[in-house]
Amino acid sequence: GRSKWRLDGLRWNFNKFMLPFFGENTLVTTIKRKDVEEFVLAQKQRGVKNKTIWNYVTDLRAMFNWALKEGLVASNPVSGADLDPIRNRKPHKPALKLEDVELAASVLEGYDRVYFDFMRYTGLRKDEANRVRWEDVDLANGWLHVPGTKTEESDAIIPLAPALRDELVKHLRENPDSEYLFFGRSAQTKGRKIYSRSRLFEKITRLTAGCGDCRRLGSLVNEKVCTTCGVVVHRNRCSKCGPAGAVIKKQRCGRCGSENIQSGVKLKPKDMRDIFATEVA
Repeated sequence: GRSKWRLDGLRWNFNKFMLPFFGENTLVTTIKRKDVEEFVLAQKQRGVKNKTIWNYVTDLRAMFNWALKEGLVASNPVSGADLDPIRNRKPHKPALKLEDVELAASVLEGYDRVYFDFMRYTGLRKDEANRVRWEDVDLANGWLHVPGTKTEESDAIIPLAPALRDELVKHLRENPDSEYLFFGRSAQTKGRKIYSRSRLFEKITRLTAGCGDCRRLGSLVNEKVCTTCGVVVHRNRCSKCGPAGAVIKKQRCGRCGSENIQSGVKLKPKDMRDIFATEVA
């Protein structure tokens, strides 16, 4: 009775985390409360956040509830496990600065700018935006059909901001043959649906980072410098100084040479949904 996306996430978590820990050939009847507690501690040792571990435990609990319903086990070991190590799941997220969002938008153009504006003007989840097709968009009347995510019945029709609608008209004119609004552009994913958007947000961080002296954005240069002679090298060892020539990575401004670097805007797809909610509020 769950959605396709819930089941896909369940399979992914089991294949990636649960099965490697408990063992693929382990019978569910042999997994006890102590095993669940050890799984939780093992994830904490890996540095996984409490909220993420809680999601894994929720998947485990769901599996055992199903097994209980089917008569495969007598009890659910997750229910009796000590989950105190992951009780504190409240995120400590810094407040969003709306001026940073405008700065991020200002360094983007073309496909990247349309995707960025689509995310912040619709409030869609990353996966929802990734799978939107042109058939879901009514450009004439300014409406967007959002296919259900958490349940297949949770479809929605939302209005498009006029500025975003104009961008999408141009985007369609430039990409008339694409099925998806935001298709893959690499050789491996060209024209197909993609999932990761990490490159876009890394690009934003890179282009909004700047020099603290000349204030130029996107001018940073990465170099490898020998700690002994100070010469810029292209390898991991300085040939001039031999074994003593340790190399470190440095950033400097390509315009004035200053090493007074100001970090760029760091955003994630989820932040765009928060930005939308903030603007609406």
